[in-house]
Amino acid sequence: RQVGTSDRLVNAIHRDATGYVWIGTGQTVDRYDGVRVKKYTIPGERLNLKRVTDITSGRDGTVYISNGEGVFRLPSGGSEIVPMVKNSINFPVNSLLLQGDTLFAATDQGVYLLSGDERHVERFMPRSDVLSANNVIKSLLPDPSSSDALWLSSRSSLMYLNLKERIFTEYPNASVNAEFTDMARIDNILYIATRGEGVLTFDTNKREWGPVINAGCNLVSAISAGPDDGLLNIATDGDGVYIYSARRRGMVNHLVHDRLAAPGESLSSNSVYSRAPMDRLLPVGARLYPRGRQDIRHIQLLQLLRHIADDCKSRGHARRRDAHRHPRGPVLSQPRQRAHHL
Repeated sequence: RQVGTSDRLVNAIHRDATGYVWIGTGQTVDRYDGVRVKKYTIPGERLNLKRVTDITSGRDGTVYISNGEGVFRLPSGGSEIVPMVKNSINFPVNSLLLQGDTLFAATDQGVYLLSGDERHVERFMPRSDVLSANNVIKSLLPDPSSSDALWLSSRSSLMYLNLKERIFTEYPNASVNAEFTDMARIDNILYIATRGEGVLTFDTNKREWGPVINAGCNLVSAISAGPDDGLLNIATDGDGVYIYSARRRGMVNHLVHDRLAAPGESLSSNSVYSRAPMDRLLPVGARLYPRGRQDIRHIQLLQLLRHIADDCKSRGHARRRDAHRHPRGPVLSQPRQRAHHL
């Protein structure tokens, strides 16, 4: 089904603990409760920097938002989005990670740690040169084996950050010449999305690079792991969404735009920028799609039934018109016979 957002561009989707779905668009944040969409305006004057890059939420219901102007929050039950540590972070923030009461922000100038109701702000930079490409952090993930460490991906490198010792360990991949865009994890494997070379894999136990996963055009804009099902959602800029099974080590589904499909039954565009798995349904843009092959076949069968029903309905109208013209009545047509057979 389609959700009527306030902006056609959807760049981030997050579902909080209460079930609300938060949708980050080009200029706003929308909250969807299953029936209605409520719009929240992001403060700021520069419209070109308002595009939401990430959304997350805390245990107390506070929602955190990032965009090209910094980090913002919407208090639980609040009606206005307010900026956070504006004097420290007033430049692009690419992604967020919330661990307990500590918020990590991956920015164009390193990693920021925010805690203690914004009273404590700390910055970690891989390079002393502020303009270094390695200081542009695109995504971050926690290390399950240590609460004091993070995995980071910059524009062109994978890094491990020891927070206590403030030490960065870099794991370069000399065979790759593409920008890193996002990162996800299934078990001990990191999946790093790139813009031009598909999805890279890295074994965190062996500390070594693995095979590359091809995803159509390989311009991967976003990536996320499913809820304990071993499925990887791969959003591309031009070739729709691929569903990859880590257990089968292969693609199990491919969602694309179909110009012949009815509204809401296929992607509205093959350029997809958002990702967030929800049970067996995958939110893409402002629509929900099945993630597995069995689900997509069920949807396709429903589509076939709908098309035949519409065909019968239209032909039925035509037969009724013919009945007025010919008192003997119309002859049964093939569409009704096909529907009865199915």
